[in-house]
Amino acid sequence: EMQYFHLDNKKQNVAISFIKELEKDSYGILNGEFNNTFFGLYDEADNLLTEIKVDENGAGKYVGQLDEGKYYINELQTEEGYILSDLKYNFEVQYDNSGRENIEIVVNDGDAIVNEFVKGKIIINKKREK
Repeated sequence: EMQYFHLDNKKQNVAISFIKELEKDSYGILNGEFNNTFFGLYDEADNLLTEIKVDENGAGKYVGQLDEGKYYINELQTEEGYILSDLKYNFEVQYDNSGRENIEIVVNDGDAIVNEFVKGKIIINKKREK
């Protein structure tokens, strides 16, 4: 006799958010705005699920459905003049049957994800004229 099992992988409505910050110079001036900063949302098998564009205030947000499991965001592109971060910001999605519309997931414990300036050196060789 054949037995059939139906495994239901529950999707969870999530609202994932994070804050992005660009390093300021010594005068407190930003070297530009958020125009081209993108993060990737990945599952634990390193599959890119979607890209998240950071808004003009440095806020990144994804609202959608994810399976239970482990995920991470990783910076794909940052503003010109800044160092691209290779850090992975991990989080976990667990099924929540409380009836809330979305479970809120705040990445990096709410701390800003900061990009530093690309720093260069200027070397001046001074030669004495004869």
